[in-house]
Amino acid sequence: MKLHFRITLWALVLGMLSSAFSVAAEDLNRLQQRLEGMKTLQGDFTQILFDDDGTVLEESQGEFALERPGKFYWHTQEPFEQLLVSDQQFLWLYDPDLEQVTQRSYDQEQVRGTPAAILSDDVDGLGENFSVQYKGADNGRQLFSLRPRVDKDLFQELLLAFTDEGLTEIRVRDNLGQLTIFTLVDVRRNEPVDQRLFEFEPPEGVDVLVD
Repeated sequence: MKLHFRITLWALVLGMLSSAFSVAAEDLNRLQQRLEGMKTLQGDFTQILFDDDGTVLEESQGEFALERPGKFYWHTQEPFEQLLVSDQQFLWLYDPDLEQVTQRSYDQEQVRGTPAAILSDDVDGLGENFSVQYKGADNGRQLFSLRPRVDKDLFQELLLAFTDEGLTEIRVRDNLGQLTIFTLVDVRRNEPVDQRLFEFEPPEGVDVLVD
């Protein structure tokens, strides 16, 4: 009787695990299909940073362009200019106010873990680095949660919101509990992107730091 009970219990547990893995694989596949259908993306963005109590710390806006694999251009224009550019070989962070440029290899984990890199990178490795969960529909948007599989990443959770037209919002909860909301506007999907956006040459006279 005990043996039969144990076999039944293990069968139940294995069935639950199998079901959970099946759901996780389905959620991952659903997100991969969304991202694979987004070869290029460009438009404008607004960005709002909240502290862990929900108080607004900073608001900014700018323009962006993404192209798979590994190319992105993220230009914050107001209130403080900053430029983030990747050509899939290097990531450049340019701060005109500080007259400083930081150069990093694209293969560094701290680069590959940024939202822009995740959206523009090859989607095949997504499940290896992140736990993906479909959160359902909210006001006509399909929500997907990505949580890093290792604790050393830059954020706790990345939330992507899609409509039938494509990606409309990105929410990032960092390891300090702060929340950043990126709202994408005037978005153009799968249109040719000016490749000069992904080319960066440090301006004369600025300090270049190699990280």
